[in-house]
Amino acid sequence: MCGKNLKKLSLLFFAFTLISVIFAYGIRARAVDYESISSLEDYHKKLADQILDHQTVKYYKTSESVQEEIYAHTGDFYDHYDAAAPLKSGCYLARYTNGGNFFYDGTLLKRTVSFPYTKEDMDAHFAQMDELAAQLKCDDDYDTVKKVHDYLCNHFEYDYRDQYTNYTDIEGFRDGRMVCQGYALATYYLLNSCGVRTRIITGYGGTDTANAKETNHAWNLVCLDNKWYNLDVTWDDRDASKTSYEYFLKSDDDFAMHVRLGVYAADSFKDMISKKSYPQPSVFSRGRGLVYLVFFAVIILLLSYKATHKKKEPEEKTAVIMVNDYDGLILDTPSENDETTDVLAAHTSGETTDVLASKRSDETTDVLFSITRDDEE
Repeated sequence: MCGKNLKKLSLLFFAFTLISVIFAYGIRARAVDYESISSLEDYHKKLADQILDHQTVKYYKTSESVQEEIYAHTGDFYDHYDAAAPLKSGCYLARYTNGGNFFYDGTLLKRTVSFPYTKEDMDAHFAQMDELAAQLKCDDDYDTVKKVHDYLCNHFEYDYRDQYTNYTDIEGFRDGRMVCQGYALATYYLLNSCGVRTRIITGYGGTDTANAKETNHAWNLVCLDNKWYNLDVTWDDRDASKTSYEYFLKSDDDFAMHVRLGVYAADSFKDMISKKSYPQPSVFSRGRGLVYLVFFAVIILLLSYKATHKKKEPEEKTAVIMVNDYDGLILDTPSENDETTDVLAAHTSGETTDVLASKRSDETTDVLFSITRDDEE
């Protein structure tokens, strides 16, 4: 009898437990908000939104085939680039996390993300970058790239401290120093915010021949006139006393000591980079020439006008008038070149006659002084 009762109790307990689990799961499943994912690219975009929203946990519903694709490309988010929305690319946003994990809970994918910064810190940084980008943006894309390059070189320095703690531009803008990744992130955000297509590239930078060891490095690719060029702001900022352009908009041939790794080493990247470095504009290129030509033309016209309208200096002539005693008389005396000499006054003292005369012509009127030493016979 006891055995039968025990069996009944066991069955009741099992049924109660099963019902409780199903009921609890049903309540939890109905309470969980999730988004549907249709592809790996869709997953990357939804993960970018999760980072921007600073959500530590988020659920996604996927098919079995998408689940397998996500598993097969777990680390691809760090190389993800969204050409339509570059500031929502994984290659940029992943650097503002400490990573995360994902696992399946029934039919749902649970994605966790760990953040080194608060949402307030991230939002404030992005707002600061947007404001700075608006100040640096120029009408010409080349001028925008140069202005961003110069700003970063002039306002920041490389973090040479032992721990290299400032890996992002959030820390760089806070302390005024950062490593190559911080420069690359800042360049990426500012230029893309200004409408200039820019990529982040990771690989090796330089060769330590003594230890035969490569150094991890990050830099950028920038698109101008539908061609891509290498840009390394970090290495152009190695001398605090001046801004260098040694690694500014270069082809691979002019971009020594850089080695792309991973997906960036693919032939597709090599083929997209210009075979020649970007031509640095002279003073007469990119619209500046018209300004200079107008300026020089005005100068030449002014000099020409001044030369042709320069006042002619009269030839110095002395009219010698022979008089005896014409003190107080007014006389007309003929002269050469149809000029008229009027004797205004004459005064005789002994053998010397002082004459005040006026010579007039079509252009000038000069007052002459003539001294006659002999009287007229």
